[in-house]
Amino acid sequence: MSALTTVFKKGITSSQLKNFAIIFMAIDHIAYVVVYYLYYIPALQAHNAGEPIPATALALLNLYYIMRYIGRIAFPLFCFMIVQGFIYTRSRKKYLMRLVIFAFISEIPFNLANLGTPFYPEYQNVFFTLSLGLLCIMILDHLINHFSLHERKNMIALIVICAAVIAGFSLAGYFIHSDYDWSGVLTIVILYLLSSKPVIGMAIACTVLTLSTLSAGIFEIFCFASIFFVALYNGEKGHSRLGKYFFYAFYPAHLLILWAILEIILRFYGY
Repeated sequence: MSALTTVFKKGITSSQLKNFAIIFMAIDHIAYVVVYYLYYIPALQAHNAGEPIPATALALLNLYYIMRYIGRIAFPLFCFMIVQGFIYTRSRKKYLMRLVIFAFISEIPFNLANLGTPFYPEYQNVFFTLSLGLLCIMILDHLINHFSLHERKNMIALIVICAAVIAGFSLAGYFIHSDYDWSGVLTIVILYLLSSKPVIGMAIACTVLTLSTLSAGIFEIFCFASIFFVALYNGEKGHSRLGKYFFYAFYPAHLLILWAILEIILRFYGY
């Protein structure tokens, strides 16, 4: 029996899904932080010298786009795992605290890798988005499970309050300029509300993500590939030798490594 056949029969565990998400994220960030500049600097030098862009640089540009397309799969999977973590964790408060702590730990590595500066208040890393999304569904879950629904007016009141909570947290993501901002928070909410129908939830969430970035083209449409992985998810935790905190620490650690590699590249080219 091939490995692929085994995956289709047994499905993908939570640990395996996290591994896929991390791999896709790393591919995306390698392209954004490193590969782009390996294309851009030679292309800029050729332009300044009045020469055609080298073929190797153009090949790297194509590679950059392919890697970014693959990277679109990562964020919806992380949002899906946030909801699964919310459902199965022993302590939701501790789960939220871990996200918030790593949001602050990751901020300097995020700024260095993306902007070349340790401090940039106008743009926050994705852990802030995930934290807002988790806190939002924690409040929604409390409201839904503790609101008396014996009367129609109570149902209407619940819908209005929940809508206000969702809007409030989405706006918070927008105003703090966290990665994926309001659409990221809304993605987590959608996956929570449709947790019993994960494939449908992911399809709707990916539609929101794609529509929210239409001004930049249809780049985000490749996130729909995440539906395939969710469809294979078997609901099992699975086993991981990497440890629980690896999945948190990988984000700031790999951003620091990519920033260091970029600095070497820039110095090599004299920038």
